[in-house]
Amino acid sequence: MTFKRIPFLLFFCLSMNIYAGISGGLPKPIQAVLLSKTLQFYTNSSPQLTIYVVGDDGIVAELKKIAGKGKILKVEAGAGLPSSKPDVVFLVDSSKVNDVIGYTRTNRILSCTSDPELVKKGISLGLVQMDGKPKINLNSTGYEKESIRWNPSLLKPELSMITK
Repeated sequence: MTFKRIPFLLFFCLSMNIYAGISGGLPKPIQAVLLSKTLQFYTNSSPQLTIYVVGDDGIVAELKKIAGKGKILKVEAGAGLPSSKPDVVFLVDSSKVNDVIGYTRTNRILSCTSDPELVKKGISLGLVQMDGKPKINLNSTGYEKESIRWNPSLLKPELSMITK
């Protein structure tokens, strides 16, 4: 290998790392803040919410940073379903999508994720990145089956995308 190729390889490797960080969706701090702001529109919830995260990719730490400052009171996490009923289930581990959907619909609690594919499968709330901007993706079938009520202003097209 010649020294001329080293800068190219270094650039390529760094670019892939940067791209991998972006392609996964919104950065974790933005996900946490966007979730906190979106929960202000969640009308059938208590003033202070407990969020349970299934799996963890760094979102738990970010949610704990803002817990107690808005509607989010407590953040818990685990590899499976919660043992006590939270107000919101945030799904990270996509292999648990069917379990989480069944749990949230049975218990009538909000399901959310940062994976747009999981919103298509029935998770109610997605925190996604579209055209480089944070976006709220709502699955109307999902939130109806969870008996979730939103403030109507959240349902405006300029604020969120609705998926069936």
